Amino acid sequence: MVHDKGKEINAAVFPGPNPIAKKIVRQEWDKWNLDAVYPMNYNDFYLEGPEWVGKMVKEGVTALNHRIPLYSGLFICPNPERKTEEKDPENHGVTPEELEIAVRTSMENGAAGICLFTPKRMMPEHWNVFEKAIHIKYDAK
Repeated sequence: MVHDKGKEINAAVFPGPNPIAKKIVRQEWDKWNLDAVYPMNYNDFYLEGPEWVGKMVKEGVTALNHRIPLYSGLFICPNPERKTEEKDPENHGVTPEELEIAVRTSMENGAAGICLFTPKRMMPEHWNVFEKAIHIKYDAK
């Protein structure tokens, strides 16, 4: 009905879809009739480094068979200097140093772009890294 009205449907989803989205929350978003997808690639929530983001993007793009764009959703660390002291994962996320890796591996693995979940958490150092990272031409693997 939404598409019949000329509207698009996008969704922020769990990463994967296979190991996490389907297993943990039973999301089979690769089969949904969406126009774009924004996986919440919150690597810290899964005790993974920023390289893991690229792995999840590759899996998602492959599952979608490039049918729709996938925008890699990154969770930003509000206090990078205190990240290791924080027990609550809600205060974790990518640091400025990790942001470059997460953007690069996302784009190299087929992401159509980047989505910043919680952009108000971006520190000036994050914005500096992000500004450089979005102007690089990445070659998909």
